[in-house]
Amino acid sequence: MTLREQIHAASERNRDESRLAAVSSFKARVLDRETARELCEYLQGDLYPAERTVVAQVLGYHKGAVRFPEVGAALHAQAERESDVIALRALVFALQGCDAVTQFLNNRDVGVVLEAVIGAPAHTISLQALLLSAFNGLPNRPFEALCCRLMAFEDIVPHVVAFLMTAEFKDVGKVFDERVRQIFAMLPQLALFESLIDVRGELERTYKTIWPGIWRRERQRRLLEQFVETIAGQGAGVALIDGVLNRVVVDEQSYGHYVRFVRAFLGVLNTKMALAWISACDLLGEKADRARLSRLAETLVTLVKASPLIIDEAQAVLGKWEAQLPGVRMKAFHAAR
Repeated sequence: MTLREQIHAASERNRDESRLAAVSSFKARVLDRETARELCEYLQGDLYPAERTVVAQVLGYHKGAVRFPEVGAALHAQAERESDVIALRALVFALQGCDAVTQFLNNRDVGVVLEAVIGAPAHTISLQALLLSAFNGLPNRPFEALCCRLMAFEDIVPHVVAFLMTAEFKDVGKVFDERVRQIFAMLPQLALFESLIDVRGELERTYKTIWPGIWRRERQRRLLEQFVETIAGQGAGVALIDGVLNRVVVDEQSYGHYVRFVRAFLGVLNTKMALAWISACDLLGEKADRARLSRLAETLVTLVKASPLIIDEAQAVLGKWEAQLPGVRMKAFHAAR
């Protein structure tokens, strides 16, 4: 059977039972450069849409576009002029791992967009295109696929935070907040917290000519709010609790910049995590000076206000610090009322 005959046999134009066997045989065929080029020649010829679909699927199955640059160029050229939606989906699938994939993120067909999201290469330039699309009309199903792919990108958290801090959006409203939370839910909590807290100084050094300071602070505040909402939904991990507490203890100079976040964060902890916070405060308090004890005590009073049921555990710890912080147990008592 010639290659041309095999294309027909494996396509939907072949209506009999031999089609499945032809598809399997086609996939099993060794795809060397010569065969890949010949398939591209057929693709650019007078094939029916169903046959173009098969050729693209086979080239995609064997990752021909990545292995042979000229094949990638031919597939891209065909995709740009393809009028059949099913064939276009197959062509975008065949372009997986190529930069050209991101050009189809705004296609009207959701299936084409989904293939573009799944097939986009995992590097920074591709990530920028994906994130821009995510906040500018990307349909829900491809957006969910994008969220699932995020951890395939190296050093993902700083790139996501920098994008969210500097990009301009048509609508920074409910949909923006929802999508931020969905993305945040897929990222490591501690790394995300540290990046969101530290982003102001980094952006002042890097992007100060783009965003006036007040705009940067407002965007940071909004993102931190969505991070807290994310934690409220999925719960706080032990690493995050340790990380936030460590900041409270050692970062006296800039603590005032994010104390609002700490209070909001404490307000969404469940009972188990609240007790973990109290235990960690107790341990840290053993070697803390008066200034650090004061910040730790402030967090416990805030915690009691949000979770009155843990007042006994909190007061037991605060009682150990009463000599250095007179009246601190009473503050917790009044906070729980």
